[in-house]
Amino acid sequence: MQSNRRFDTRLGMVAARIEHLQRVESYGMDRVELVIVPRDEEQAVRAHLERTAPALSVHCPLFRDSGPDGYPLLAAVFDTDPERSQRSITLIETELDRAARWGASHLVVHLQRAVAVLGETNPCGWTPERAVEAALEVGKRLAAAARGAGVELHLENMMGQPLLSRPEHYLAVLEPLCGLGVGMCFDVGHAALDAHAYGFDLTRFAALVAPHVGSIHLYNNQIHEGFDFGTLREQGRLRKVPVHPDQLPGQLWIDIPAVLGAILDVNPRALVTFEVYFALDTDGDATRAGMEWVADLCRPFWGPQTGDWAPAR
Repeated sequence: MQSNRRFDTRLGMVAARIEHLQRVESYGMDRVELVIVPRDEEQAVRAHLERTAPALSVHCPLFRDSGPDGYPLLAAVFDTDPERSQRSITLIETELDRAARWGASHLVVHLQRAVAVLGETNPCGWTPERAVEAALEVGKRLAAAARGAGVELHLENMMGQPLLSRPEHYLAVLEPLCGLGVGMCFDVGHAALDAHAYGFDLTRFAALVAPHVGSIHLYNNQIHEGFDFGTLREQGRLRKVPVHPDQLPGQLWIDIPAVLGAILDVNPRALVTFEVYFALDTDGDATRAGMEWVADLCRPFWGPQTGDWAPAR
């Protein structure tokens, strides 16, 4: 699986353990996004980064023991619970400073809490308009913190939050924040689930938000008819599978070329970050073949490799 071929750094991969970093290196990736690293692996992770010197980003939170409510990935920019929201804001501001100290170019944070996946409901009185206003208020505060830290902020679309789910909701949040240096992390799998659940076209969604996309979380998943957000996990349908050209839309797979093309045709600067469940990454040769396929899909949209991403004006 080890190869001397190196990928363009506009392609990268998410990693949470030292063993993941080693696999990312074996694939020829020179950009990595760190998330929920076990604290006892910090020294090994730092040593690996010093040796390999990849381009770096961080997904909030960097360390597994940093997250709220006993689960490290629940922090979100928009949350209807005031106390939980304040904890998230404090964590994100801390993570912006931490990302800067680690030399990261950007920090990815969840835009909204996935209430339907968590078996929660929204309180009475909340509307999409109110949700957009609340997300903008927090987003502007975090944009200022990001500028102070010298780190870009990418807001990742979660799923199963009807108050912030449709393309028009995202545009209402992203358009004012883009001028403040905030971009979007377009998670392909989350977007596909929301598109199916809330009745909009995935590719059109990707094209609409494309000018604001700073990075893409790329993996595949089969989207089944009539799924229920609340049972996705127990039914084994919340998956992040390495992409591969054999995954056909007619077999319920996400149309990866269509989504990538919709974004990169408008915004070729968007970074593509492979995000997989490493337990599903069981065939290294197939995973690398998928990465090479994606590189070939991206190449027609790319000019010469450039510096850091910046949001379109």
